[in-house]
Amino acid sequence: MTIEQTKFLGTPSCGWAKITLGDFSRSASYMTHVATDCLLSMIHALKHETDFAVSFCTEGNGDFKIISDEYRTYIIEEFDTMKLSVIENINKNDIAAMLLQDIKTNIDAWVQFEVLENDSKEAKLHKRYLIKKLNKLEEWMA
Repeated sequence: MTIEQTKFLGTPSCGWAKITLGDFSRSASYMTHVATDCLLSMIHALKHETDFAVSFCTEGNGDFKIISDEYRTYIIEEFDTMKLSVIENINKNDIAAMLLQDIKTNIDAWVQFEVLENDSKEAKLHKRYLIKKLNKLEEWMA
C-alpha cells in the first residue's frame, strides 16, 4: 500500500457503516452483514488465492461492490448508471490488514450492528463467531 490509509470499515452507527478506500467513501446499510460478509470473502480469497469480492447495500441509493486482487482494487457503483473506479495502490492484502484491525477495534459495535441486540444470547454467539473468523483471517494472512 503506497497511501496512508489505515481504515477500511468505519465504526458502525445507527444502522450505517462508512466504507472507505482511497478517495471512495460510501455508507453501507445494516441490511447486509458488512463485517461478516467482508471476513468470509477475505478468508475465502486468501485460502483459495482468488479475488476478494463483497457487495454492499445502500437502501435505494445504489449498491456497490468491491473487488480486489493482488495488484489493485475495483469499485463498481450501481445506481442510475454503473461507475467503475480502479484504485491502483490498494490490494487485497492491504484490505485484509485494515479489515482485521477495523473489526477487532470495534467488535462490540459490529456485533450490535449485525445482531441488533447487544445483550442477547445471539449477540454473544455472534461475537464468538466474529472472533473465530478474525483468528482464521490472521492465520491466512501469515
